[in-house]
Amino acid sequence: MRNQTYHGAWSRATAHLDKGALDVRFPIYGHLYNLNLYAQKLVDIVAEISSNLSVLPEDSLYHQYLIQQVRSAVTSDVLDQMGDIEHIESWLFESLRRAEERKMRDPEEVYLAIREQEAERIRKGDPPRIRFLDDPPEVES
Repeated sequence: MRNQTYHGAWSRATAHLDKGALDVRFPIYGHLYNLNLYAQKLVDIVAEISSNLSVLPEDSLYHQYLIQQVRSAVTSDVLDQMGDIEHIESWLFESLRRAEERKMRDPEEVYLAIREQEAERIRKGDPPRIRFLDDPPEVES
């Protein structure tokens, strides 16, 4: 049931983003890792091939930089989009957490917290803002 609540809330929260299904989100991080890993392997292979074939170092570096530039641009674009999704999810989970806390909260906790705040005001010498029904009546001078 909770999982359905999450999926429904996530779908509503991200509907305007047009980012696709929730189950696509997690594999994206794996794909991004692989993209970066294999791009580095490709850079290493280009360097090895270049050294074995006596390619000019400038040409080899140019191709390595080109690969790294594409890798970096793709990574940046993906992370920008994922950042939007993660931001929404952070908001969503905070909302869901607060809803659960409200369900678990003892209704008397609010009363006790207010009573403690008022006692603190009185200790500081400030006048009380509210009067509790079970307080002794005030003596007027």
